[in-house]
Amino acid sequence: PHYHTNTPSSIFKRLYTVANESDTIFVQFDFAAYYDQFKLHQDVRDYFCFQGRNGEIFSLTRLPMGFSLACAIAQATTWQFLNFECQSEIITCIDNVAFTGPVDKVHHDVTAFLGRIAQCSATLNELSTIEIQQYLTSNPSQQLHHLRSWHKNEFTFLGVKYDWLQKKKALSEKTMEKLLAVQNCFQHLGHTIKPRQLALIVGMLRYCSMVLNIQLFHLFDLLSWSRRISAFLQEDITRWDTEELHWNSNTKASLQSWFDIILSTTDTEMFYILPTNPPTTIITDASGIGWGAIRINPDGTSTTACALWPSTINSSVEAEPKGVSEAAKALISNKDEVETIFILSDHEPLVFAARSSAPKSFHYNRMMETLFSTFPKKRFVFAFLPGSINLADSLSRNI
Repeated sequence: PHYHTNTPSSIFKRLYTVANESDTIFVQFDFAAYYDQFKLHQDVRDYFCFQGRNGEIFSLTRLPMGFSLACAIAQATTWQFLNFECQSEIITCIDNVAFTGPVDKVHHDVTAFLGRIAQCSATLNELSTIEIQQYLTSNPSQQLHHLRSWHKNEFTFLGVKYDWLQKKKALSEKTMEKLLAVQNCFQHLGHTIKPRQLALIVGMLRYCSMVLNIQLFHLFDLLSWSRRISAFLQEDITRWDTEELHWNSNTKASLQSWFDIILSTTDTEMFYILPTNPPTTIITDASGIGWGAIRINPDGTSTTACALWPSTINSSVEAEPKGVSEAAKALISNKDEVETIFILSDHEPLVFAARSSAPKSFHYNRMMETLFSTFPKKRFVFAFLPGSINLADSLSRNI
């Protein structure tokens, strides 16, 4: 069977294009105290030991939470529960299992899953052992009735709150509590910060930004500083808790503004469906001597633009994103009615970086920052175009 490690958003986007929404349901289960349900055999307990303060060695009888090997065992067990001919879309993450898709397909998979749960005497938070047995012994029509009662239009999965009807997502209550706790710690820090504290703050903010689709181009300096510190300390993990990093007022102000942006964003779209009509497309290219671009409108009309660089640029990492920025400023206006603009480039690193909320390269980040600050109401979708068919190539070379 195929198990998805991506998010509900990506699966719902796929379902949205192929399924009747009124016939699509979402059913979620959560194992109760999952790690405690694994009783370790006597032969393997020696691999799960810890030493007490007096030097005495203790062995665990249950699977420990937070241990990487334990996580792998728990995830593999969840997959084994689902080792049948699955018909619906299934999302799993250790003790979380979600089924979504047409009712009949979800019915097939949930019934098979609960049957295996009953065989192993595993326990779920949502259903008692008696309720599972009642479901399994009822007729198909009664089972379908149960399924529809379990369906939720609003649900939380892995720290994210989803609204299927509105196609929106937001931070869950637990995630918000964690965010506010991290903010409280941040606000009580002095002139220094430990690397582990910095990693906690930046990690929490990046996760929340990912959920809420918040762009981080304006935080390039802060994120670069954080990455350099992380790379520097990788060789000696003890320094994560002993090193004292001095930070200036600009760094603290950037982090505070990041908190403010997240807390002011209530929700965001769950996914984006590309327009069915021909989009406005800009084909771009850049060379060492200049840049060139062609705008193709939905009605088939086109406009070209090109220019030479003041001085030769020897790096494509610098020339290509700069060419996109110049092409956008030359061929796009905020007065345009189009909301979505496709940008085609034969420079794969640029396309990859543009799909990130925070490119690591300065030049790619500057390109995205320019696009979003100059055209705040436009949506840019980047795609790769092989160089052999890039019509803007000759324009960039002044041919």
